[in-house]
Amino acid sequence: MENLTPPSQGLSSAHKRRTITRIALGVTILGILTFISGLANLVQTPAIRAAASQTAGLSVPLSSLPPFVALTFVVTQNWLTMVLVQFGFAATVLTIGIGLYRRRPWSRISLESVSWVGAFLLAIPVLWVAPWMVATPAAPLLGLRAGLQTLPDGVGQLVATLIQLFVAAPLPLIALTPWGVFIGAVASVAVPIACVALIVFLRRSREAFYDEDHDTAAYRSGSRVTPG
Repeated sequence: MENLTPPSQGLSSAHKRRTITRIALGVTILGILTFISGLANLVQTPAIRAAASQTAGLSVPLSSLPPFVALTFVVTQNWLTMVLVQFGFAATVLTIGIGLYRRRPWSRISLESVSWVGAFLLAIPVLWVAPWMVATPAAPLLGLRAGLQTLPDGVGQLVATLIQLFVAAPLPLIALTPWGVFIGAVASVAVPIACVALIVFLRRSREAFYDEDHDTAAYRSGSRVTPG
């Protein structure tokens, strides 16, 4: 009888597989949090729609409002649509997470696509800081410093509001707290960078999503019992 033990994997391949499993866990947790947040927002739909009807005729231009206030106004006016988007996002992320656990090639492509969307969120802090640098052409570093100093107020609350809406709805309003604004400001830069790093890792780990099929075929071939 031939040896039934599947061929051993190299250290690099095993490390990549463990990393993929950890990524799958993180993606699955994100999907669960988004789903729970969607349920919490769905429960609030009647109250939100009642409040939105009272502000539907707001005559103040959105451009004159702070970014997070403008975002909150737009979302409350389209609350049910936002909740449906949440559930769709949660279903997509959970499906990707399950696919990653099973190392399905389509899950890598899907996660990379979602990561590109996250990477483009870097445009939010860039668009906030850039005008400060343009306003001080003689001293662009001073403009950069001013833009970074005002980043928490200009971008932090906006990103914290997005986090609140999508994954932390059952919690208190973090966008109105100093630590929530700080988390939002850090996330506005850290999330895109993490997404870029994830894209690079997924592209370098393509073979890990195909090795399992090859290993299974080899194992089944090696497990055949030949007459002695």
